[in-house]
Amino acid sequence: MHSVRISEIGHPMTIRHVTHCVFGWVVFVSWQPTSLAQTTPALDKINNDFRREIADANIRRIDRLTTLAAAQAGAESDQTYTEIFKQAIAQGNFRAAETAAIKLLAVGTTDPNVEYLAGIVNIMAQADRGSLDDSYASLVRVIQKEAALARQPNFEAKTILLLGEGSTGAMLKAGRSDLALKACELIEASSRNPEVREVFHRKKLRVAEIGKPASLFEGLDLDGKPITLAEFRGRPVLLIFWASWCPSNASEAPRFIRAIKALGPKAPVVIGVNLDAVGSTKDEALAAARRFVLDEEETWRSIADGEPIAKAFMASDIPANVLISADGKIFRIDVAADDLERSITALNPPK
Repeated sequence: MHSVRISEIGHPMTIRHVTHCVFGWVVFVSWQPTSLAQTTPALDKINNDFRREIADANIRRIDRLTTLAAAQAGAESDQTYTEIFKQAIAQGNFRAAETAAIKLLAVGTTDPNVEYLAGIVNIMAQADRGSLDDSYASLVRVIQKEAALARQPNFEAKTILLLGEGSTGAMLKAGRSDLALKACELIEASSRNPEVREVFHRKKLRVAEIGKPASLFEGLDLDGKPITLAEFRGRPVLLIFWASWCPSNASEAPRFIRAIKALGPKAPVVIGVNLDAVGSTKDEALAAARRFVLDEEETWRSIADGEPIAKAFMASDIPANVLISADGKIFRIDVAADDLERSITALNPPK
């Protein structure tokens, strides 16, 4: 998922498209004014079936490319393997390409960039399977490779951003903040790319807060009514940092609405932290935030002018969220909507 750094926004009300380049491919993510929460079971079934068919077709494509690469040699084989790994990374089909990655890493190649991509796929496949310690060990080897490759003019250094975000995300999802912290420290210390170092420095600071007491805050919601974290002591709380101009927030909102509804009485208290005021006037920000809430049919309250709270929780990039335990400690960060139920179960395991 593409994240937007809050401090880099100039005039957020004018932003409607975010361009995210992966391996030279340009993917446009457009803000949609129509609420994705307005759906029906029949529509959901068609959309889910269609997504499943696309996923199956992508896996079949990777399988065919893997067979082709095995029958080739030299530059032709490297070209096919590159296509396999780029497809797998772009689609998140790491386990589908794991066989190809393991084979290439075993036999070797004269192109270090292809070997690097194979290492990324291997790391993410291990993380997907839950082999997180193996994934971290592989990450160490790939980071060492990145330091050598960074000197080459054709090396795409930002690839390490994707690798780091994916691997640390899997570690955090599994509750292994210890490994995620080590991975952030490793990438920050080892990468030759200053942007990469900055990203993982910021993430390291956030991961290091897991297990610590959450910063108490107070503010006014979009209707001007006071709201504090302390008033929800004894209940888990999910803080969602958002802005109306962030495309990822627009796509996430309906997913969180459905996830919260599905949890019923086990659902955490949700508090939105709105950031429209960053780079905008107070009146413009409030109007945009209220319009977004109505469009997306959000049922939780949001704090207006949430920049001080974002700074307190070091949420310098959005989308971002923080899951706080009933006793007021930070339990998880950046929980995906489809993983919320598992995170809540981990927070309150059955007795």
